[in-house]
Amino acid sequence: MPRPTPRHYHRPQDPRALQGIGPIIEVTIALPEAVRAVRATNPNITITALIDTGASNTVISENVVRNLSLHPVGKTKCATADGERDCGHYVIDFTFTDSAIWFLNARVLDANLAGQPYEMLIGRDVLSLSLFIYDGVSGGIGLEVPGDAHPLNHAPWTSDATPQVKTTQTSDRKDIMNRKARRKAERAASRKQRRKG
Repeated sequence: MPRPTPRHYHRPQDPRALQGIGPIIEVTIALPEAVRAVRATNPNITITALIDTGASNTVISENVVRNLSLHPVGKTKCATADGERDCGHYVIDFTFTDSAIWFLNARVLDANLAGQPYEMLIGRDVLSLSLFIYDGVSGGIGLEVPGDAHPLNHAPWTSDATPQVKTTQTSDRKDIMNRKARRKAERAASRKQRRKG
């Protein structure tokens, strides 16, 4: 039986811009299905996002919160570049524009991103569900997401929503997890060898 293919997203970028600003992508944000049903409306907005490996959580700007009339499902103290502040928790659906990859019921935080060339930070909570490729030499970024739906359960708070990744094809997630485990073991062996040598 052939292995199902994971969903891919690739975007070429100018290597200088990639180094200067970072990996920028276009994202479409929508309300979760349950909220759309209650509001009887289906607003969505397309914004620019930065893939930020330094951010533990995915963050949206206060402007996005206002434009979609989002209501917080909780609050917490957050450590940001501007210091500690209260952050609202929100539940959204989003996709990398022009891809088949949807992150459903994703739990995100709000932040003041005024003056930045983006309105969203894609954090490690989302990146932990994918293979992220940063090609600084030829310029470009890529994401490979397994086809099996699985939760975005890394946020430090709870919600009634069941976050998951939805793609139009399925994949063998075990294979990706095995590759990650192999790489981790190889790195550990390499560190051990360097200490001995």
